[in-house]
Amino acid sequence: MAEYASFPYDPTTNGYLFGGSFFYVAPANGTVTLIASARYAFTIESLQHIVLSAGTITAEIAINGTAVTGLSAVAVTSTSQNVSATAANTVAIGDRVTLVLSSAASAANLEFTMAITRTA
Repeated sequence: MAEYASFPYDPTTNGYLFGGSFFYVAPANGTVTLIASARYAFTIESLQHIVLSAGTITAEIAINGTAVTGLSAVAVTSTSQNVSATAANTVAIGDRVTLVLSSAASAANLEFTMAITRTA
């Protein structure tokens, strides 16, 4: 399996409150669905520890095809970074959240945690 997403359930908050981790062994140009249809409303706060083990790639988080401000054109390398969302980061029930990858150059082992705050 080339990719793995984990959005752990938290029974104390009745949902996936704190976000989830994502790992992609061989990241390539294209779009990956992180959440096909949101089950509750939330705000995307940041990408934590976004990093590759090798190579470079450009990453973007999008909601229904619209880039999240601050999380578009993120240059990902082997140096870990935390990147904050600044606008257009509100997810409504039923929205689709995707990871758009481009400019891949020998990229390997992409990983990050998407931090969120549940709003409803």
